[in-house]
Amino acid sequence: MNPTASREQNRQHQVNIIELSYYELKQATNNFHHSNKIGQGGFGPVYFGKLRGQNVAVKMFNPHGRQGHFKFEQEALILSSVRHPNIVKLFGLCSESMALVYEYLSNGSLERNLRVLAWQDRVRIIQEVRSALIYLHFNRPYAIVHSDIKPANMLLDGHNMSRLGDFGTARLLRQAGKKNINRMTIPMGTTGYMDPIYLKTQMLSTQADIYSFGIIILQLLTGRESVFGITDEVKKWIGNKECPRRIFDENAGSWPYVEAKQLLCVALQCCDCDELKRRPSLTSGCWGL
Repeated sequence: MNPTASREQNRQHQVNIIELSYYELKQATNNFHHSNKIGQGGFGPVYFGKLRGQNVAVKMFNPHGRQGHFKFEQEALILSSVRHPNIVKLFGLCSESMALVYEYLSNGSLERNLRVLAWQDRVRIIQEVRSALIYLHFNRPYAIVHSDIKPANMLLDGHNMSRLGDFGTARLLRQAGKKNINRMTIPMGTTGYMDPIYLKTQMLSTQADIYSFGIIILQLLTGRESVFGITDEVKKWIGNKECPRRIFDENAGSWPYVEAKQLLCVALQCCDCDELKRRPSLTSGCWGL
């Protein structure tokens, strides 16, 4: 599928996505002043701005090289056709400068806030991300695989409500009954969050997101910022009868132990690399809290 052609074909389905000029973006960001810079992505900087009476985040894409163009077109295509309370909202785009304009989320990324959130916020965020993934994976006519789910790509508003962002590596998969698998030549994502099965087979499916989601759940429950070896460590903790409660991050407050342990087990199932069938469905009852 050609992202540029698809974006033009889907214009009729876009709601309130406006084409902006480079001049408007310069005005909104105080001429891209360094004090307005709030982030640096892999393909360009992100600026805070005020545009048409709203606080916005302006994401610039590097115009040099094919990857910048591809990610700009891909993210514009997908975010202009989806609407979900837990997916970042795209307000507009600027084709001449390869920029996307989003709602501004004042609390920043989950990565930055991971250790300071109360357990209630963490559990709610898990359910919010799950809701967003259900929406994406069961989208028609194409399932959407994010393929780079990580705390840095999960943004929080002033009430710590989460939004999934950064769809530059997302892929559209044809729905064929219960299967939606697409051949990928070069796996994309972030080391530590990428599904080992996807890395080995180069076959992308919605299971890649399930694995990443499982890793994030383990981080939210344990408070661990490093993901390397996290599944093995959690399994070892669970096997030790003397310290299962110590698994959970004390900074989050007093966890409801039974429910939290259930989530821990579900997260480990999401990360199962021996048999994909063991990974839980996002719509199954095992997620109930």
